[in-house]
Order: sequence, then C-alpha cells, then structure tokens
Amino acid sequence: CNLPFNQLKIDASFVRRLPGDARSESVIAATLSLAESLGITVVAEGIETPDQRNALLDMRCALGQGYWYARPMSGDEYESWLFNPMVANT
Repeated sequence: CNLPFNQLKIDASFVRRLPGDARSESVIAATLSLAESLGITVVAEGIETPDQRNALLDMRCALGQGYWYARPMSGDEYESWLFNPMVANT
C-alpha cells in the first residue's frame, strides 16, 4: 500500500481522557493497530500526566509529545533543557 503519508498523530482530545475512558482507549488501540499493519508511525499528542504516558506505553505507543515531557520554551531554554533536562525543568 503506497500511502502519501508515513505518520499519524493521535489527537490530545483522546489522550486527555486516559486512563479509564473505554471509548478513547478503543480509538487509540485501533489506530495503533491499523498504523502498525501499514507501517505508519504514530505520535500521541497532549501527554500531560505520567498516567497518560503509562497508558499509551501499555498500548505500545512509543512516541508522544506534550507538557509531561516539556512545556513550550525559547531557543535558549531549549538548549539548556536539551543538555540538562532535569535542571531546566526545576
């Protein structure tokens, strides 16, 4: 199958309801399964808590973005975070 894209993003509106919302979990699981069968990378957006991150990892979603990892920052802040993330976030 030759699709014109190679990556899908799971919208934050689904991630926000994790863990515990059966409908969101089903949509995410189905998206991950379809993407895996097509060889498409999936990125979950809007990860804000460790519980959300863990739920996604349990569903085998390996890529994510959101405030759990880092908040928006300037170039200088990013450079500091990149080389020493534990210090930059305190």
